[in-house]
Amino acid sequence: MRRTRACREQRIHHTQTRASAVSIGGRGKPEPRGKPGHLRVETVHQSDSGSRKGIYHINAAGTVTQWRIVGCCETISEVHSLPVLEAILHQFPFRIQGFHSDNGSEFINYKVEKLLNKLRVPEFTKSRANRGTGNVKMEGKAMRETDVEIILEAAKEKYPDARPRIISDNGPQFIAKDFKKFIGISGMTHVRTSPYYPQSNSKLERWHKSLKSECIRPGVPLTPEDARRLIERYVEHYNTVRLHSAIGFVTPADMLAGRQNEIHAAQDRKLEQAREQRQLRRRQAA
Repeated sequence: MRRTRACREQRIHHTQTRASAVSIGGRGKPEPRGKPGHLRVETVHQSDSGSRKGIYHINAAGTVTQWRIVGCCETISEVHSLPVLEAILHQFPFRIQGFHSDNGSEFINYKVEKLLNKLRVPEFTKSRANRGTGNVKMEGKAMRETDVEIILEAAKEKYPDARPRIISDNGPQFIAKDFKKFIGISGMTHVRTSPYYPQSNSKLERWHKSLKSECIRPGVPLTPEDARRLIERYVEHYNTVRLHSAIGFVTPADMLAGRQNEIHAAQDRKLEQAREQRQLRRRQAA
């Protein structure tokens, strides 16, 4: 049909829109030189809960003073986010000298640039493209290989008889030469997952989901101390009380201690007793 004359006469060619460079904000990191006034800004989405849509948090923090203000909006469209951003900027107790963000469209647009010009903010910078650590001070401190070694040493002290196999992604802290030496000295083995394939470490991803849905979101920590207290309590419950279907409905503590066969045998005895009682009740009712 495409070769017919009628089709050729009515056929329309579309040219794909080509991306163009946006001259809003300069590439680079803020340089406060020890003086207050420079801000780092980011947005965080609170995940949806069923049919209820999650809100967006706009976090702004002073690079030097760490003075932090958080605002919430329904969406990150300019209609909702711009008034919240303006209210946040007006609340800082110092004159804003610099504004640094990632490359999100909620910040890199002409309306935000116009707002910063109205507030007479002289410097507007953005992170380098495809560089997730460009705003690392807002997203949290980057984990180093020494941090991982400290955590593993603490785990070894708590469980000295265990010889675990470490499964990790390909983060820089896990591919470092010092970490490789540490693994060899500690007598452990290390396996890295396939790049861009989180399913290969699915149990850890499932743990993150459980931690967020059962601990962080219901608890709503307001400070880092609150978060540490909530997580410490949840980890204890997760390891010693909560039953896990993936390991046969026993706790990780029982699994580590080798009590799973004994527990499964006790569960089977209880199930058999329950069956016998149901059969007895049926015979009596008949």
